[in-house]
Amino acid sequence: MEFEKLAGLIFDGLTHRLQSHQGLTAFARERADFAGWLVVESCKVLLEADMHPELEAHKFDLAFGDWAINVHTLTTNFSHPKAPPVKRPTTRHVEGLIKDILKISNPGRSVGYSKRGILFVVFPLDHENEQWQSIHLNRIVGELTRLEQRPFEFGSGIPGVLYFGLCSALG
Repeated sequence: MEFEKLAGLIFDGLTHRLQSHQGLTAFARERADFAGWLVVESCKVLLEADMHPELEAHKFDLAFGDWAINVHTLTTNFSHPKAPPVKRPTTRHVEGLIKDILKISNPGRSVGYSKRGILFVVFPLDHENEQWQSIHLNRIVGELTRLEQRPFEFGSGIPGVLYFGLCSALG
């Protein structure tokens, strides 16, 4: 499956779930990690499309066909009226994501998956946020071959962005 088609499938399958899940509203408000939930729901999206993903195959969160994907959530310290302020540095979360992108992109890792992706949700975040664009997103994009995004809002109105990046296309 091509990158654009897979990105669309994942975005279409996850956006409504992110927007309508009441429990995630609490996670968004508290800026809490829900990467495990995101892996489960991503798996469900792939199963609904007859992809039959393997879980935790070769230390990737999801793998199917020639694709291997890792999943992350990134919380920001950007102010938002519906999410209490935090002092956790966004930079540290971005550095962790980039470290994973570099690990995923290693051509010697997990022979058999020629396409490697990273799926991540960032919140609270308006995609057009200048600090996000100029400092953090530029660093992430520099490590990827391609990046697609889809903005959404949690049920509480807290904005987030769902991103899917192509880490490498080997072979």
